[in-house]
Amino acid sequence: KNLPDDVRRAANRYRDLVRHQTEPEKLRDEALASLAAPRTGRDFRPALARWANAKKALGGALIPARLDSRTQGLQTFLEACSIKDPLASEASMLAKAKRSEAMLIIALEKTPRNHKDEQALINLAKKVQGDSPAYFTAEWYLLLHELNGLPLDRRKAKLDTVFGRDRLPAWARNRLLIERRALASSLEEWIPFSTTSLLGYSEEGSRVSSRSDPETGRPPQLFRGIEGRVINESLTLDQLLQVAKNPKLPKKMTESVATVVWLRAYMLGRFEKAGAAASLMAEGRSSEALRVVKILDPLNRRFEAACFMMKFTFTDSAHLDFDVDTDNSSHPGYWWCEDSTGNMNRGNEGPSLPFLNSNDRRSVLNDRMALAHIPTAQLYFGQAVLDYAKVHPDDEKIPEALHALVESTTHPHCGSEEMSALSKRAFQLLHKRYPKSEWTKLTKYYF
Repeated sequence: KNLPDDVRRAANRYRDLVRHQTEPEKLRDEALASLAAPRTGRDFRPALARWANAKKALGGALIPARLDSRTQGLQTFLEACSIKDPLASEASMLAKAKRSEAMLIIALEKTPRNHKDEQALINLAKKVQGDSPAYFTAEWYLLLHELNGLPLDRRKAKLDTVFGRDRLPAWARNRLLIERRALASSLEEWIPFSTTSLLGYSEEGSRVSSRSDPETGRPPQLFRGIEGRVINESLTLDQLLQVAKNPKLPKKMTESVATVVWLRAYMLGRFEKAGAAASLMAEGRSSEALRVVKILDPLNRRFEAACFMMKFTFTDSAHLDFDVDTDNSSHPGYWWCEDSTGNMNRGNEGPSLPFLNSNDRRSVLNDRMALAHIPTAQLYFGQAVLDYAKVHPDDEKIPEALHALVESTTHPHCGSEEMSALSKRAFQLLHKRYPKSEWTKLTKYYF
């Protein structure tokens, strides 16, 4: 939306050409995103290669006969697509950068830190005007090159100042997070920069949030990539609690981490830590999670935990899992599938960060291997509910629990003969022992 109208219209025309004449669609979307919004700071070399292929497939039809003066930079950029590497000759890099802003952006992206032409390119970038499509990207590379020459404490302070801007674009925040995380000297310092904004592409080709968080109006935050693996594979329960308690972590991520800590701690029999995590869980779950871990009788506690977890899943459509969700997917977690052991028992320590203790990471691996031997969620629920029903057949909670158990076996992603037999047992017990219950009427099939 910050681009001149004629540039956006031109980009749409190019997109239409590629949409109708070349495959695959991913080529069109990724290449156009770079061309229509050079401010995104993406790696332009793959985009150039894709556009060279697209231009060849279209017989050169991508470049229009005439573009007015406001889109000269974009025209130069398009012309560069016919060259595999527009800056192949290092000697001509600075000269080409002086010819057009588009080539300047490519030169800034390709120039290594401390290169002999770095300062000259920085001076050119400072002259880019605010109404130019290249302005945002020029500012971006100026910041990266400036950081290179600063001592550690000043690099941190500079980046923290940039993060403090109210209108910092999500794409810029994501890229700067990589720089800032690398400077962290402790877990406490790393946590505020550990989440990434979920982005997509708009119709105009700009990088935008694929959807916004209804509470904040901003892109949803997730632990992704190496950060997701650190959270799930390298941190102890105490360290995960430290993550959840950090006030700079987004609220939903706090609740997500706390829920994972609660489930892991409960399954490992560390009820004190489960109780500490319960206080950080979402409202409506917190008090129930705390009540469950305070039950002293093992049979009753296991039954109540199964009821709570099934209610959690089918009321809130949020599958409990031993790992924090790192891709915002809606499919059930590994604990709900037969390959949960393959997911948890990796046999290797999680990723290392300079401030993480190797002994702690080994302890995490041992916990994950122990969790891998726990039955899948449905089988855990089933054994807990059926064992309790055998001893306490008159408990009024049992019909609802049996109904929830049958429902838990309906997921199309995961299933087995053992799970189907469990579903049948729960169904038959519900209809035989509690024929008049409203939950029996709602349970018409087993799966």
